[in-house]
Amino acid sequence: MRASKELRLTYTEKAQQIVDRLTLEQKVWLMSGNIDFTKFSPEEFGKMVTEMLSGDNHYNITPYDAGGIEEYNLPPMRFADGPRGIVCGNWQTTCFPVTMARGATFDQDLEEEVGHVIGREARAFGANLFAGVCINMPYNPGWGRSQEVYGEETTHLGKMGAALVRGVQDEDIMACVKHYAFNNMENARFKVSVTCDQRTEQEVLLPHFKDCIDAGAASIMSSYNRYNGVHCGHHNYLLNQVLKKEWDFDGFEFDWLRWGMYFKPGAEREGAELLNAFMEEVVKIRDAAERRVGHSIALGHRVPPDPRAALNHGFDVARWAELGGVQMLTLSTFENACEFAMPVSLWRRLLPRAPRLFNVQAALLLTGLFLTVFAAARPQWGHSAQVMKARSRNVVVALDVSRSMLANDVRPNRLERAKADIADLIDSLEGDRCAFVAFRRTGVLLCPLTTDHAFLRTTLENATPESAPRGETDLGGAIKTALDALDPAADDHNAIILISDGGDLRGGALDAARIAKARNVPIFTVGLGDTRQGSAIPDASGTGNQQYKGQAVMTKLEEKALSEIARTSGGRYVPLATAGTAETTLGAIYRQYLRQVAAMAQAEEEELRATERFGIFLV
Repeated sequence: MRASKELRLTYTEKAQQIVDRLTLEQKVWLMSGNIDFTKFSPEEFGKMVTEMLSGDNHYNITPYDAGGIEEYNLPPMRFADGPRGIVCGNWQTTCFPVTMARGATFDQDLEEEVGHVIGREARAFGANLFAGVCINMPYNPGWGRSQEVYGEETTHLGKMGAALVRGVQDEDIMACVKHYAFNNMENARFKVSVTCDQRTEQEVLLPHFKDCIDAGAASIMSSYNRYNGVHCGHHNYLLNQVLKKEWDFDGFEFDWLRWGMYFKPGAEREGAELLNAFMEEVVKIRDAAERRVGHSIALGHRVPPDPRAALNHGFDVARWAELGGVQMLTLSTFENACEFAMPVSLWRRLLPRAPRLFNVQAALLLTGLFLTVFAAARPQWGHSAQVMKARSRNVVVALDVSRSMLANDVRPNRLERAKADIADLIDSLEGDRCAFVAFRRTGVLLCPLTTDHAFLRTTLENATPESAPRGETDLGGAIKTALDALDPAADDHNAIILISDGGDLRGGALDAARIAKARNVPIFTVGLGDTRQGSAIPDASGTGNQQYKGQAVMTKLEEKALSEIARTSGGRYVPLATAGTAETTLGAIYRQYLRQVAAMAQAEEEELRATERFGIFLV
């Protein structure tokens, strides 16, 4: 790669010599945009924007200049945006598939070839900096610009971004990587402050930027958001510690239209170097100037005598077709491909230039739009009979709500952990019916078998130790209450989940389990608590522990009783959580074991349904 970091560093001494001869004003000018929007009146600014978006004009139709000193043969930084190709010119540059589509090829060599084409076309329009290496991580599903990035995984972003950097810079065009860093949303990007732990930062959110820096990227654009409360354009840790010291970045950073810069006392110590428009204060002037000058003289920016000659790059269009049928718009296909995003140009692209064909193609276009809208309304006529069948299982969840379930050897305590996991189970039920039993001295049916999972969830949330009569815990009574909630005629489709710490002070559990076995109803027992040290039982006030002869009453998970119940009934025992761990959830238990219970056909009826006809209008 010609525009490599190694090449640029060979010009360091020459750059220092030039900077030594520059005045302070010239150094500042090198780092400034050439348009001062602060001097525009609202009327002048509005007129400029109107002209920019009218007719054959558009954003970045020609490169935007920044700095430059003719006396020292230092050209300005000439900015060309992307990322589907450079946006300069009218109908003259290649419009590649969006970055997300190119990322789907996972082809680094092809992306590097794309970079070569972009670099040649940038030079043809006099640009020397391409700001289209967008490698933000689209974690926010509302981010409208997610199509501008390769994907959502740091290795993928880094490898593909590095390939584009290599291709662009091999054509003597500086590649700018953006937006550094944590710019993962659009609407709130000027307001949000991102926070994360250092491991996530180093392993997920920054490595792809380092990959591009390691590939030799000449420039990086700071983002608009804050990181840990500090704007990224001023962030000493991100710009100085990480970028320059840890990654040994030799290039320059800049901000787009100053939207990421917020000048305040102390900003000169926080790292931003190259500013575009609205320049008000300069930071680290000499270092920034040397980086800026070094890149200009190292790349030897040049514009070919015939710009159109640079566009004759012979890109292999067929390779895109081989990679999943992705199509590329080229010069030979559409004159205005690069303007596909502009409404006016889009209309031009759809309508013919020849007047005699205007009415024909306009009619076809409007007819197609009308039929598409009509099809979206889902027209229906006629009916067809369909036999509808509903299949389900019956599951009773029996939850121990005795005071021992308030022990906190499982966080926050056994009862709350059990309720959270029952909620996970409810999410997995799909069409199955479920009942809920709370038990202490005896079982109480709080919710009969139902498919109304919202009501079931509400009943669960309200369960407390007061939901069942006080007294010695009776697992056998709980099993009998659960069996009473099930229809004996459907026992081949029934199951019980018993959740407890195993305390059975009445001793009738195995007899009840044998009854369940005789009815072919398996009991899946779930244990909660620590089997070794256990935990003290909180008292009724919640401020202390229950006492017996001056000692705290302790409770621990009694796995033996629960295992025997499961074995006797033909079910399975699963320890849900021990000492605060949670390797198994009720949802997982349901999916792994209870779905083996046969589902029954609950209803079968014939239903008349309207026939969809929208496909006719899309042919």
